[in-house]
Amino acid sequence: MENLSNEQLIELLSTREKQLISKEKQIVSKEKTLDEKEEEVIRLKVLVAMLKRMKFGAQSERFLKQVFDPGQLHLSFEDLSQKSDKGPDTGHICNTCVP
Repeated sequence: MENLSNEQLIELLSTREKQLISKEKQIVSKEKTLDEKEEEVIRLKVLVAMLKRMKFGAQSERFLKQVFDPGQLHLSFEDLSQKSDKGPDTGHICNTCVP
């Protein structure tokens, strides 16, 4: 650098300054992209939490045993296994059909 003329030093400094400005613009652009990605992650986390609540209900509702409508019939898994052991149900109860 000591052997360079004033014009060469000025040109070198100008080139370095342009490189620095370019790098700063890249940093700003990448920071903006990072902020957008972080916002997207937050939005998706909220969406996942909302979908979990829609699918599984509130946590207190999941662990209650009697949350169903009293007018609704209750079918337990034991009833299903007993019917499958006996074979297909061929019984028919209907007021409109003639046996």
